Amino acid sequence: MEHNYANGYRFYNGGEKIDEQWPFSISPTSAGFNPEDGQGAHSIGKFNFIAPKRSWLFVPSEIQSGNEILRVNFPEDTRRKYGRRGIVMLDPRHDPATEDPDKPLETYPLAPTEDLVIERAGILWDLFLDGICSAHFEDVQNAMSQGNRPRAASGFTIHALKLKGYRDPAAEYLQGMREGRNGSSPSQGTSPELLGMVRAMQEQNQLMMSVVLAIASGQKVDPELLKAVANRGNGGPKPEPPKPPVVPENAGVMEVDGTPKTSLEERISRREVGYETAPARVGGRQERAKAAVKEL
Repeated sequence: MEHNYANGYRFYNGGEKIDEQWPFSISPTSAGFNPEDGQGAHSIGKFNFIAPKRSWLFVPSEIQSGNEILRVNFPEDTRRKYGRRGIVMLDPRHDPATEDPDKPLETYPLAPTEDLVIERAGILWDLFLDGICSAHFEDVQNAMSQGNRPRAASGFTIHALKLKGYRDPAAEYLQGMREGRNGSSPSQGTSPELLGMVRAMQEQNQLMMSVVLAIASGQKVDPELLKAVANRGNGGPKPEPPKPPVVPENAGVMEVDGTPKTSLEERISRREVGYETAPARVGGRQERAKAAVKEL
């Protein structure tokens, strides 16, 4: 196929195929130019940007349009948009020793030789897939830590997990819920890491519920229980559950020297008492008033 490119750069795509169309303004002498559209907003052409999978491609920096040669920024656009996806430019003038080691590798999607270009393209593509998988794992963990149902991977994330050889923990979690609801045994493909995560979430929720119930009922919250919740939240080791307070054997029993042991309930419910009440000893209200007048 013929190309009307005057100048440009070679790139290597270390990842999946990309097929897009990039617009650019055509010259007045190019076919399709509309001189009556004011600023020429509708006089645009389309550049077919096609980056085959694990292959070399040419990206022009100049395009011939009509009788003119137009300067375009397609090489810079390629590095900016797709450098992190493993599309690296071949530039013999670039010196890798001038790269800042503190900056991410995607900042420099270019290399001076073909071998270095292919090597860097593979590394950037692998880092790109790792970033997508890690972001999905963090979303699943955040959803489960808040007691929500995680969302299974979709779109390109499914492809990234497959390329990296990872299983989707959200999909396995939802599959386990469906099998448990149908009364069947959990899937044997469920990873031990996911099961451990679910058990940890359940224990954390139980501890939090204990604290909430204690506060709601007006009871004093056990410091050991709060320590257990803090350790669970920080991913620390599982503490021993707080021991219940020891109840004395004679709790609720009143003991007086020279008298047999009787419980408080028995003393309250007794009908016969061995002492007289104050009204029986000094009389009623009127009798007490007369006695006070007499004394005065």
